[in-house]
Amino acid sequence: MTEPDQRASLLAALAAFLEPEIRAWRGEAPLAAVFWLYGVLASIMFGILYARSVVLGQYLLEQVLILLLCVYAVWMPVALWRCAQHSKSPWSVPARWLSLAWGMNAFFLLMFRELDLIALYLAR
Repeated sequence: MTEPDQRASLLAALAAFLEPEIRAWRGEAPLAAVFWLYGVLASIMFGILYARSVVLGQYLLEQVLILLLCVYAVWMPVALWRCAQHSKSPWSVPARWLSLAWGMNAFFLLMFRELDLIALYLAR
């Protein structure tokens, strides 16, 4: 198999793996699934992993998680907003505003923690 063929099959496999997330990004997923699975459950899981890295002083893992959380903090509110836009649920408007508030909160938390990490690195 040639290198372009390998890249194409790798991209196809990645797209198939991330298909639910791609559908959510496009606003094609059910609002409840995006809100509860990606908005609530994934946030809790990220929070547990992140808290563990902080408590154990694993700064490299913490830095990697901050980068992943930055991507997630953009993806999740946008996906939730788009899914709410296509939903007939009475919860679509509150879900949109909650996603916006969550995204802003995540941005500020990540920004201030990153500043703390920079200060820790400089103090060494």
